[in-house]
Formats: sequence, C-alpha cells, structure tokens
Amino acid sequence: MGISSISMDHVDLNLDNPVLSNLNCEFTPGITCLLGPNGSGKTMTNRLLALIQPVTSGSISWDGAEVNPFNGRKTELLKEIGYMRQQPIFVNKSVEENIELPLKFRNDPDSKSKLAGTLEEFELTEFAKRPIAKLSVGQQQRVALARTLITDPQLLILDEPTSSLDMKSTKWIESYLLRLRNQTDKIILWTTHDHFQVKRVADHVAVILEGSIRAKDTLDAIFTKTEDPSVRKYLEGELI
Repeated sequence: MGISSISMDHVDLNLDNPVLSNLNCEFTPGITCLLGPNGSGKTMTNRLLALIQPVTSGSISWDGAEVNPFNGRKTELLKEIGYMRQQPIFVNKSVEENIELPLKFRNDPDSKSKLAGTLEEFELTEFAKRPIAKLSVGQQQRVALARTLITDPQLLILDEPTSSLDMKSTKWIESYLLRLRNQTDKIILWTTHDHFQVKRVADHVAVILEGSIRAKDTLDAIFTKTEDPSVRKYLEGELI
C-alpha cells in the first residue's frame, strides 16, 4: 500500500506529565526533517508516528484513516513502517543475519534473494559473514539502515541516523537517502538537531520546541519566513 499523507491532529501525549502538546502537522512523500534541540520531544513524536506509543488525545491518520489511537489494523499497518532508532539494537550474530531478521519474522519466501540484493546495494557483501560487533560504527549504521529498508516500508522514520558518525559515513547515508527520495514516493521523517544537515537533505522542515511543533514549511521558507520568535531564535543559533 502507498501512503500519500500522514496527519497529526491536536495530538497530546501525557506520561505522568505532559510530554507533547497539540501537535498539528501533515507529512507527505519526500524528506521532512523534524528539527529541534535535545529534549524537545522528537523521539516521542517518532514513537507516536511509528505506532509504538498511543496518543493520549487527538489522532494520527494515514490518508484520512485514523491509525493512532490504535485500531484493529495495527499489525498490518506496522508492516508499512521502518523505524531506525538512534542507537540500533543488534543481535549478536553476523551482518547478514541481522539484516535478514525482519524477513524471517515475516516468513518471506524471497528472503535470500532480497538479502543478496540488499547487501550489494549497501556495499556490505564483503562483510556479510562478519560478526556485527567487528564492524565500524559507520558500517553498523549502514547495516541498521539496510535492515530497516529490506521490507520496503512506505513510512521511514529515522531518529538521528548520523549523530554518531564521521563525515565520510554521514555523507554515504545522506547520499543514499537522497537517492531513495528521488526514486520512490516514501514518506521519510528524519529527526535531527543539525541545521546544516537539514539544509543538505530536507524538502520540508518541522521545528519542535518544548513538546510542540511550532513551525512547518518548505526548506527555504522555514529559514526565511518563519515568524514565531522562539523558532527564529532557534534557527539563528541562539540558546533558548
């Protein structure tokens, strides 16, 4: 199934205390960067969109159909989501076993051919049999991205995918995801606090401050036309 839009409508999240408040935002195919300082609510927003965490109030919809609060289709919908955490969790096995894991969970009959193609696409074929712990951080992050994408999700959620990487590894992942954006109609939500990265990769930008999405616009407009004083200060590099 394809997804042409994802809408957050008056979404609140309370976990003993308010965490997110009145989120209203629409996401469409291409790369939207969710930009905000540490502790602003980016990861919790990802968890809501990934259908891991239920909303407290409001709703999240795909193409007008409500998906959170969860409905009876949650298991089916999860198959359309690829969620790459900031610190991926690996099993203590080889590169290929880690990448193939989502296909095994689904009993995919084409898992071996998909695995071979994915290893080649992510330039990991020569490392296929190597224990995951023997790879560099940059190589491990490529494994994590390959594992996330091997099921061909329509919604791709990336939680600071390059925050711990050197420049070379960051460039590889950015280049790969820009090609993916150009070749598919996936909705890609890319969480970051790196303003320079946003300017390199984003089509749209949503700025989240203190648990609320305060601005959402195209890349050019977010830096030139945003009127919210707190957003302006943050985008200009002030400490807020």
